[in-house]
Amino acid sequence: MKEADESSSRRHAEEELRRSQEQYRDLLENATDLIQSVTPDGRFLYVNHAWRRTLEYSEAEVGQLTIYDVLHPEYHESWRDRMVTAKPDEACSWEAIFLTKYGRHLYVEGNTSARFEARKVVACRGIFHDVTEKKLALVALKRSIRQYEDLVNSVDGIVWQAELHSMRFSFVSRQAERLLGYPAKRWLEEENFWQNHIHPDDRETAMALRAELNAGQKFQNVEYRMVAADGGLLWIRDIVSVRTEEGHAPQIQGPAAIFRPNSSAPTKTCCGGTKKFKISTIPSRTNSKHRLPPRANSSPSSWMAWQVR
Repeated sequence: MKEADESSSRRHAEEELRRSQEQYRDLLENATDLIQSVTPDGRFLYVNHAWRRTLEYSEAEVGQLTIYDVLHPEYHESWRDRMVTAKPDEACSWEAIFLTKYGRHLYVEGNTSARFEARKVVACRGIFHDVTEKKLALVALKRSIRQYEDLVNSVDGIVWQAELHSMRFSFVSRQAERLLGYPAKRWLEEENFWQNHIHPDDRETAMALRAELNAGQKFQNVEYRMVAADGGLLWIRDIVSVRTEEGHAPQIQGPAAIFRPNSSAPTKTCCGGTKKFKISTIPSRTNSKHRLPPRANSSPSSWMAWQVR
């Protein structure tokens, strides 16, 4: 009788274990994440349905693979390091590129952890998300940004952006250094850089006109002189627009073109209207104190630079 009870208890325990294992396997097989278990030498102990479907392998084919068959070569060394440095009860985040059966790149992110027996690693478990679309979108975005930056930096003028109230620059194109001689980082890092390099006779008026800008005044054209790094003067025509975005401080931005003035009364255009104002008297080319330096091989922008002896 006692033996019968023990046998019945054992069968009951085995049945409970079987049901528990089936439930666990059902959970893994129906998970959307890619789940794998790999031995230290790279053989697969288990991969779930999502793993097989995404990497396009059958269950029989997985038995003939190692982790190095599906892991991009540039991540092989990283995987080996994980097997060597793994610690009990420690999960580490990891990202890699898997290769599908037909060579397609699959970007994954997730966590790995090691299973130990007798203080030795017997398997490395991994649970990964397929982030291929996100990665490709990021690559496309970076490419688009590079193309935009190349376009902006090819403009024969200075493209810039600054905070409206502080006039602190957040962006200036590379042409600024070619035209004025100052490294672009000085525009970004030095407080009042723009103000300090406006010709003294034009500074007050140019700053006052910038101060008039607000969210309701969408654009403004301003002309003034800036002092270049070599001491020469360049006439600048700023076409300024205001950009507002909810939750962010108003920004002003625009192209700054180098030009050769032909009138001593430049204009300011504001909100579709035009106002005359006089920044300063433009030096006469015949004045002995001013000259336009003759440069036979000058670029179109550099011959516009006014230099004061």
